[in-house]
Amino acid sequence: MSNEITVKPVFLPAPTSFEEAYRIAKVLAASDLVPKDYRDKPENCLVAMQWGADIGLPGLQALQNIAVINGRPSIWGDAAKALALNSPFCDDIEERIEGEGDAMVAVCIAKRKGKVATEQRFSVSDAKKAGLWGKQGPWTSYPKRMLQMRARGFALRDAFPDALRGLVLAEEAQDYEPKEMGAADRVETPDPQPRVTALPEYTDADMQKNIPVWRDFIQSGKRTPDQIIAMVSSKYVLSEDQKAVIRDLNLVDAEFVPEGNDDFLAGMEREENANT
Repeated sequence: MSNEITVKPVFLPAPTSFEEAYRIAKVLAASDLVPKDYRDKPENCLVAMQWGADIGLPGLQALQNIAVINGRPSIWGDAAKALALNSPFCDDIEERIEGEGDAMVAVCIAKRKGKVATEQRFSVSDAKKAGLWGKQGPWTSYPKRMLQMRARGFALRDAFPDALRGLVLAEEAQDYEPKEMGAADRVETPDPQPRVTALPEYTDADMQKNIPVWRDFIQSGKRTPDQIIAMVSSKYVLSEDQKAVIRDLNLVDAEFVPEGNDDFLAGMEREENANT
């Protein structure tokens, strides 16, 4: 007798890379057997398959049980209950409908091992407050079923969040109003202002030292009083009296420029060349 184990071939193996997963998603998206949300949308298929892998649904089951509603993934109620029951922490899930007519209420009790049972109720009164009772569609055709799904969704999300991973029931998501994202308000950002650094005041001693130099520049036509004021004001603060003294140099005869100011003249020449 042979001890060899016969391995049954798997028709659709689990992908081992993104490229393999995307190829499978493209094939499924081209099929008429997938829900309309996934037809010709391999990217949607790929995302749904990834969601399925995260919560324990194989690829094809994920496409059949994960719905895209208002741009968000959700899971159909029966698949959500199956995932919860399959959890090793699940003890039991009880559901019932109490009352009749406007007194009707759906009850779901989710029992997690070692924890207090979670009970959620959803009544006709709750549905009316939410604007659901009598709403065209499933709420008119299957009101008891819709009450049941609301109670189930609340109970399962409270008791088994680890199994559902944040997915809301599709029956519940269908009732949400789609949110339209408006254009973001444009906030005009002012141009950054140059950093202003306080300039030192120009001393009277420096004035007396440089008056002969400025007089020579003015009398020789190399500078005007306003040019000298502008040049000095770029580094120092000149008082109005100091500016008046510089302007008056235009009226004084030229005198000999004292020695020792060669550096200052050279500096003015360099600044002039830099500005031209």
